[in-house]
Amino acid sequence: YIDICIGILFTIDIHLDYIRSGLSDRRILEFQNLNRDVYDQLVYQTSTFYNIDIAKESNYKYWPPFEYCEKTKTYLLNRLITTTSLDIEVPDTVLNMEKRIQNKLQLYEREIYSYSETKDTSFLGFYLEIEKARIDFIEYLAGNYTDYYKLKYFKENVSIPEIKNTLANQKQSALIEYYIAPWYLYISVITHNSFYDTIIDANPAFNQSISDYSNLIFSKSSMNDFAKKSHSLYNILLGDFVIPKLKENNINNLIIIPDIDLINFPFYALVSDTTNNEIRYFLEDGINLSYHYSATLWHQQVSNPNDNKPDSFVAFAPYEKDSVRGSECGKYSGCYDYCLKGSSDVGTEVIEKYFKENENSNFVKERATEKNFRENIKNKGIIHIATHGCKNNNKPFLAFSTIDDTTSANNGHLYYGEVYGLEDVKADLVMMAACETGLGETIVGEGVMSLVRGFLYAGANNVIYTTWSVPNDANITLTGEFYRLVFEDKLPYAEALRLAKLKVYETPIFSKIENWAGYQLIGVN
Repeated sequence: YIDICIGILFTIDIHLDYIRSGLSDRRILEFQNLNRDVYDQLVYQTSTFYNIDIAKESNYKYWPPFEYCEKTKTYLLNRLITTTSLDIEVPDTVLNMEKRIQNKLQLYEREIYSYSETKDTSFLGFYLEIEKARIDFIEYLAGNYTDYYKLKYFKENVSIPEIKNTLANQKQSALIEYYIAPWYLYISVITHNSFYDTIIDANPAFNQSISDYSNLIFSKSSMNDFAKKSHSLYNILLGDFVIPKLKENNINNLIIIPDIDLINFPFYALVSDTTNNEIRYFLEDGINLSYHYSATLWHQQVSNPNDNKPDSFVAFAPYEKDSVRGSECGKYSGCYDYCLKGSSDVGTEVIEKYFKENENSNFVKERATEKNFRENIKNKGIIHIATHGCKNNNKPFLAFSTIDDTTSANNGHLYYGEVYGLEDVKADLVMMAACETGLGETIVGEGVMSLVRGFLYAGANNVIYTTWSVPNDANITLTGEFYRLVFEDKLPYAEALRLAKLKVYETPIFSKIENWAGYQLIGVN
């Protein structure tokens, strides 16, 4: 009976793959959302009933729960990035035909989404025709350009052995993947020589506590109440299962693949110990954190990183209030001091040393325009942006000066969608020292439509971003210490960011969580 049920689940998965492979970008987003409940069952049932001995014999080459987790994460972004990096010869005539079909399909889909009863419906027939043409074209690709078809339309997710092989060069690192369903939490831990996973019973209250954690940080609740709730979450997410595996394998670097509710979750702000009524944060436990959207995308980036090293820089810092376009930008003075001068106590010499005010590496005040940003970030090792960032009703943007730069293409707001179109962003690191740069519309199956996602698509290896409005003075300290650790102590980004956060936390006037926990790193570190 169990074997029959597992067979049915596998059949469902095969059909879902086939349907998804032929969908347009917009419909993929809908499809991922609609089928989340199906994957909740797939992960749970295969984790509970699949024969683990078979998986062990093949070194977990195929382990359904992990496979299904991956299929719920950034499928579209994986496909887009894969498409831009394809190195397979396909005639231009074929690629142009593919593009024409996609453009027509998107045109008719926009008509459908704006449909009303009084509207002419003749376009529906054309939509069905172009939909059939797209299906026929995909079958043509499968038969005539098989490699291109497989990579773009049926790209396989990374396997556990492939992750292990990659981690063989990072033996003190582990990849942790989370999957949250309404009634359980699935966690997998992969090191260079081990694989572990578990199912933990959960409930809607647990899911809500995840969603509300940032609110809890900023609330006026008592420290004892905060510590109790935080420590409980720590035990579920890390302490009970993950941390023992890390200690067993001498791990001090974590790559976290979060699920939808854990995107932008401040793991470092979890209370790991309350012995003798003293609070100890996970930040203090010596584990370096970085994040990624999916294990597949992380593996792809690690295997094919940009080769730009952090030895060429460009920095942008609009200064005067009036030079930042739009009333929604509010009062954000001090960017110039923030980016170039640092603070009087920490970071001054480092930031002045690496971001000197000269024509080639710095754009401040009226020179920090969107036009100059677009033209001067190409092939730079580090791009440092100290400005105002805003979620802006799920249309996130970065603000630039508009002095002598008022064309429609350079209007002072670099929106999320525009970041995708940036050319030759081969940065090893993009540092967005601005508020809310990790925020945007959250879409099930894809994650957060934020500026971060755009920079990764545009070619950056790593992005440091913020998950809330960051206090300026504390972050002068944080960024100054970060760059000192990177350039003088030659530390990897994840370790430098953790130690910079620790420096801020240990500074009495900045010890509150909101001063240090808002910065996160995504990428290959």
